[in-house]
Amino acid sequence: MSYQTNTPVSEGLLHVHMFLAGCLLSWYLIGVDPMARRPDIRTALIVLFIAAAGHDILAKLLYSHLLPVTGGTSVQIQGGAQIMYYGGTLIEVLLAITVMTTWYRRGGRALRQHVRRARSRNRVNAPIDAAAGTAAPARRRVPRD
Repeated sequence: MSYQTNTPVSEGLLHVHMFLAGCLLSWYLIGVDPMARRPDIRTALIVLFIAAAGHDILAKLLYSHLLPVTGGTSVQIQGGAQIMYYGGTLIEVLLAITVMTTWYRRGGRALRQHVRRARSRNRVNAPIDAAAGTAAPARRRVPRD
């Protein structure tokens, strides 16, 4: 059984496959929906680095060896490979920025939560100001002689 890659159906399936693979990678790295085990920043950046390297190597192979052979003229193949290389780089940089922004926001939320907890611990021990309904500022005790 032979497989032809130059039929419209097989080309369409290949494009759908590549699009869905990119969507899956993006969802894994920056998905906003809840995920049971969201990758930590190091894992996400390693996955992005490996995907970017593979994408760039494939684009360079397509450019230098004029692959696929039945893909069109050499100018068309090299133009497509350049779009793949530079367009992929742009998207990879945007994904990296988004991953780092998400990491920064997570750290900021954790810091704000830590500060809130520290303040609430201090307020638990402080006397309540009945007029204002809040914790009164702590008063310094002056030692008596």
